[in-house]
Amino acid sequence: MSRKTQLPLKVTAEGFIGIDPFTSIFRVFNALVFWVFVSIGWWGVRMFVNAIPNDEFNDLLSQVWFVLGIGFLALALRRFVIAILAPRFEFYRLDKAFLHSRTGVLTRNHEIVPRNRIQHTAVSSKFFERVFGYATLRVFTAGTKFANVSIPYLREEEAERIKQELMSEEYQLYDEW
Repeated sequence: MSRKTQLPLKVTAEGFIGIDPFTSIFRVFNALVFWVFVSIGWWGVRMFVNAIPNDEFNDLLSQVWFVLGIGFLALALRRFVIAILAPRFEFYRLDKAFLHSRTGVLTRNHEIVPRNRIQHTAVSSKFFERVFGYATLRVFTAGTKFANVSIPYLREEEAERIKQELMSEEYQLYDEW
């Protein structure tokens, strides 16, 4: 999908703008990479344990490894499902006083950042995001390290526009909320 044929973004009744649905591909790819590394690690440990010459020990470990394997498979499936559904549940909104971010498939989060608490912003993109023209907007606020907000998989132009708008002097002193 080229940049010219991007799908229109979903806008809710409250004015929240949705994340591009095409971004599920990046999340599924990340889930696949995670699953491959976990599988390789699981296989390597299993081969090491099978090299131990104790039959009773190996029988018990076979049962434990079966249960662990089912658990890893369940985690991988959960990660794939969330990767596919996540763009349908990620929204952001920028108004005069606040930056809102709503995320979450299983657990919902609504983060509200007052503009007068924003210290700086950053736009970054990983390799595959950059290839397809996406970026992540990170907003750093005064307070703890957990007070930061990220809006992933924005179009590069949109991320830069929001960054510039957040850092504009027009809203730096806005304190009427």
